[in-house]
Amino acid sequence: MAGIIEGIKKIYSGDDVMKKHFTFLVIIFFFTICSNSFGIAKDGTYAYINGADICFYSTRLSCAQSFAFGNYLKQQTEFDCGPYAGANAVLRLGINEDPQKVVFELSEKFKCSKRGVTSANLCGGLDEYLKSKGYHSNVQYCGYRPVCKKYKFAEKPELSWIKKEMENNKQVILNIGVYKKELKNGKTIYKRQYGHYVNAAGFGFATEGLTISDPYDKNSDTLNIILNRINEGKFVHNKGDDETALTDDANGFYEISPKFSYFKKNEVAVLNGAVSVAINRYD
Repeated sequence: MAGIIEGIKKIYSGDDVMKKHFTFLVIIFFFTICSNSFGIAKDGTYAYINGADICFYSTRLSCAQSFAFGNYLKQQTEFDCGPYAGANAVLRLGINEDPQKVVFELSEKFKCSKRGVTSANLCGGLDEYLKSKGYHSNVQYCGYRPVCKKYKFAEKPELSWIKKEMENNKQVILNIGVYKKELKNGKTIYKRQYGHYVNAAGFGFATEGLTISDPYDKNSDTLNIILNRINEGKFVHNKGDDETALTDDANGFYEISPKFSYFKKNEVAVLNGAVSVAINRYD
């Protein structure tokens, strides 16, 4: 260590500007290796070194401290609601990991992209992540999206099932679709705009109610919603959706009220699916 410092002093005593710049970069790299992590004050980006890999994740919300006080993590982009909802569930199951590291690892497991996260990748990614941490995982999905058969429990999400899973100390992630609701020829049409993931946080305030935490909503930690059964209606799916694998019958699904604060005119939320997850330690 003393030899390195002495060498740096000799270089900086000279007039070679290029050498000085190169030495400065060496100092930064050396400091990073020794401390195992470094911070950039403006945006809170951290790097941690895991073997030969350098992985980057954001801490601009001080999420580790926030989570300690019971708050749910909030997503950072338009597309990462899946990893954040997944991290909220995982951490509440008692996984002792840095919250933002969980988000980073789940983003990889979920194959998160600008198209978001599919239900199939969410279920498979949760299962794979929890097993990698040494747990037996039990992941179940109720909904109309295609997922691996071992996860599929039912074709439609049921409020009674969601409440039962929560009563059994399982974490539940809700997959909602945002639709433009229109009336055509006397029939209700739900034209899909995009999908979103939120966390089920509780129930009991109303028979048909749930308390949720929406990772996109930065103004509130939780929100009370009512699930209203749809008696007639038709889904119109996005281009790119595999329509052969999706039902166009909206009957039996739930329209959610009240509208979320950031919805546009005529947009409503429909509960497309629900994922429950539980863990047990390997023996």
